Amino acid sequence: MKFKEGYPLTHVVYNETFDETFTAYIKKNGVAWLGWIPELPDVKCEGETVEIVQKELHDTLHQTLVAIEEAWDEQFEADVRAGRLEPLIEKAKRNCEEGNYTKIV
Repeated sequence: MKFKEGYPLTHVVYNETFDETFTAYIKKNGVAWLGWIPELPDVKCEGETVEIVQKELHDTLHQTLVAIEEAWDEQFEADVRAGRLEPLIEKAKRNCEEGNYTKIV
């Protein structure tokens, strides 16, 4: 694989579970290769070869997306239990009763 010294390679990482694609960057750092996804600061890894880093990026991305989803689910459940969604429900009911809504298909 050819690369220009000092410039990172770009690598597309697709996660099938979440149907999301991210651009990762891989750069030589001494004897190791570093990989990261700028949108997700927790997704970064290091390996001896580009191929190892690509695999690690894929695995780390999946683990990070699962953790984000689980944290979101936990926060949503906590918000429901705490009644934080009640004002939104009431507003939606009022809008519906007043005819101020758009049908989403």
